[in-house]
Amino acid sequence: MSKSKLLLFLYAATTRVFINLVGRLMLAEIIAVISLPLINIRKLLHEHRKLKIVFIGLSALLATQIVSDFFNNSSPSDYLRGWAVIIFAMISTIYLVNHLSKNINNIVYYLFALFIVQLLFSEGSIDISFMGDNTNYFKQRFVGFLNALVLVTSFYVFKKNKKALTFLVLITYGFICMILDARSNGLTFIIAAILLYVKMRGIAFSKSKLIVLSFLISGILYVGYIFYVNQVLYHGIGGSNAQTQLRKTSNPYNPFELLYYGRMEFAVLFQAGLDKPIFGYGSWGKDPDGKYAKLIALIAGSNNIGDEGYIKAHSILLGYWAYAGIGGLLAMSYVFFKLFSLNIRMYRSKIISDIYPILLVLTIDMLWHFLFSPIGHLRTTFPLFASITIIEYTNYQKLLKS
Repeated sequence: MSKSKLLLFLYAATTRVFINLVGRLMLAEIIAVISLPLINIRKLLHEHRKLKIVFIGLSALLATQIVSDFFNNSSPSDYLRGWAVIIFAMISTIYLVNHLSKNINNIVYYLFALFIVQLLFSEGSIDISFMGDNTNYFKQRFVGFLNALVLVTSFYVFKKNKKALTFLVLITYGFICMILDARSNGLTFIIAAILLYVKMRGIAFSKSKLIVLSFLISGILYVGYIFYVNQVLYHGIGGSNAQTQLRKTSNPYNPFELLYYGRMEFAVLFQAGLDKPIFGYGSWGKDPDGKYAKLIALIAGSNNIGDEGYIKAHSILLGYWAYAGIGGLLAMSYVFFKLFSLNIRMYRSKIISDIYPILLVLTIDMLWHFLFSPIGHLRTTFPLFASITIIEYTNYQKLLKS
């Protein structure tokens, strides 16, 4: 095993080992920090010019977060944790770009290590019977290692040119997740499978074809959504979370209304951003008099008001608007717009690599986290997505020039 393969395996294997230092750090992040002096960052930036997107965007985010914390007089325990998320996101991206750039296919060593550590060291035992009492159990205990396993499987199947089987693996797993109440994860794999199938057809993407394709895929997904709603409401699939949220809606066949009840924090964060749009509330922004906790409870129709004392930032985009102000919102918009633009450019081309199914899944998954997941995903999920996107785009540019 080469040095880069070993270090990628080691990094992924230590993502479940935590150290209490400036909050809770992953041992993987400590490894990345220790390795940083050994990495020629200038050379890395020269070879992978799009890496500057991460440098510029996250540096701007850190600067605006510091200004916000100064303006809000944030406590050291809060701002140190807040700054650490951004700094370690940058360091981890550098580490992964450095080692994955030796051979992008080495991503399978990272994913295999992730499969092992999630299988053996995630909280709770692997017991299917628990899913009857807790429909979140599949998402909490199984999805972590199954995702890695499915991605590794899709890589090897796709590499052997069994493209139809790759599509089947991704979409079947996606439907299984939907049935077992892991909806966002299932939808990620289903959309990735559909997009992969379209790309494999070798369609030349003009603007008109993209518009037609967008409507076609949207129609297919909506028909699938109607089928899913009927199965949840009248045939009991999908778990208690899906049933509860659908019954709250005035029109269960409106997917945006379901999204509203499923991701209430998004609407609340938008309000928090509007309330203090310039500087935000600072790292781990304090919830004044429980205002936003009460708003979440009101939307949920619950009397159980959370008492965390801070604003729940369950959206990277809006979370940094609430925590770092308009500068945070613009910095995050810059990073993600640029990286997603690179992915769209690669998708429209006829070039397709062995790891493309993995890149598609990670891209759709990151889009979801960008809009609807806690800002902690900036340090855990973002570095892998960013590094693979950057390296694949470098390789894509080289193939265009050859």
